[in-house]
Amino acid sequence: MFDNQAFGNFDSLSDAELVKLAKNSDEGAFRELVVRYLYLIRSVAAEYKKSGLEPDDLIQEGLLGLLSAVNSYDETKGSAFKSYAGVCVKNKIVSAVRTALSDKNKILNDFVLLDDELSADCLSEPEAVIISQEAEEGLYTAIEQNLTELEKKVLSLYLLGYSYAEISAEFGINEKACDNAMQRVRKKLKKH
Repeated sequence: MFDNQAFGNFDSLSDAELVKLAKNSDEGAFRELVVRYLYLIRSVAAEYKKSGLEPDDLIQEGLLGLLSAVNSYDETKGSAFKSYAGVCVKNKIVSAVRTALSDKNKILNDFVLLDDELSADCLSEPEAVIISQEAEEGLYTAIEQNLTELEKKVLSLYLLGYSYAEISAEFGINEKACDNAMQRVRKKLKKH
């Protein structure tokens, strides 16, 4: 479980500040970045659900992409961490998918029937890629602009697979308050 104190200490910090702390081996700062970016990782992983890789493997690759972003981010280059992390996460997941579909797995791939949707997902037209990226950015913006900090954290833990009981214990709220937060999240994100 996460340490309640760690959440309180990192809420007010910017992503760049969290990255600096995480680079100095502050596990709490990295956990906060995971909480903030898990929905992004899950949305990128969902784009490749028909790649043949398990969803958990795709998410794991996305987490490795986030770790790579933290370790290599240089704010003096002028890009926001959010943008940089998104690219690193996507690149790591795409790399894993390509490796899984590479010649190393050719024998296995020859015996698996690939449907047209998989081919379309892996070899998308440029317009489809741009539309997908815009939808992803729109979701990220909607989450950032419309959800409270508690709603973001409840959503992140929920997406990690935590039950309402575990989430409510984590934040010291009752399960009904946790359920209410998730209902508000659904309602707010449906509008976007």
